[in-house]
Amino acid sequence: MCSGLLNRLGEKRPELSGQGQLVRLNGAEDDLADAMKDDTGEIDLKMMGAGVLTACTLFILGMLLQSITGFPGPVLMIVAAAILKYLNVIPGETQRGAKQLYKFISSNFTFPLMAGLGLLYIPLKDVVGMLSWQYFIVVISVVLTVVSTGFFVARFLNMNPIETAIVTACQSGMGGTGDVAILSTANRMNLMPFAQVATRLGGAITVISMTAILRMLS
Repeated sequence: MCSGLLNRLGEKRPELSGQGQLVRLNGAEDDLADAMKDDTGEIDLKMMGAGVLTACTLFILGMLLQSITGFPGPVLMIVAAAILKYLNVIPGETQRGAKQLYKFISSNFTFPLMAGLGLLYIPLKDVVGMLSWQYFIVVISVVLTVVSTGFFVARFLNMNPIETAIVTACQSGMGGTGDVAILSTANRMNLMPFAQVATRLGGAITVISMTAILRMLS
């Protein structure tokens, strides 16, 4: 609900939205906003195959680094991809193939992922057992807190408030499935790398810090 309302607010107040761009770069080349542009070129299966191979290689690299460093594999995968992109060592055709693969997955498998993985990983019996007005108050307060924090802190970090609030909202979601649901509702699927970092690192830091504070207070 918050991501949908933020998307609508961005349409009403364009000065608060980066139209999919997280960081304000004053007209310079944006971060990942090009992923939202429609690719009118024909789909090349060979290039998509190269994109699949690249994605699988980066995923395996992330998992290997996770076993060494202890950091989440998806985050290390994103960092490795960013480094390769910055060094410009990946051929342009492979990058276009990866983009076509992303477009294909995000446009055809978003809702099946939300429905299938959501039902698969949500322990419905435990959820039903925890339903109470106190539980709803806690959930609503957590979501509103992370969204409001991202929205109001964004201007001090030279970021767009709408996109920042949407990314920080992913901390309150249920892993990757929650990220897909939040970003697809806000029409900001190109922010998935930032959402993964917010979920894997930001969410973990939040849980660890709150647990430490509760132990100190108890």
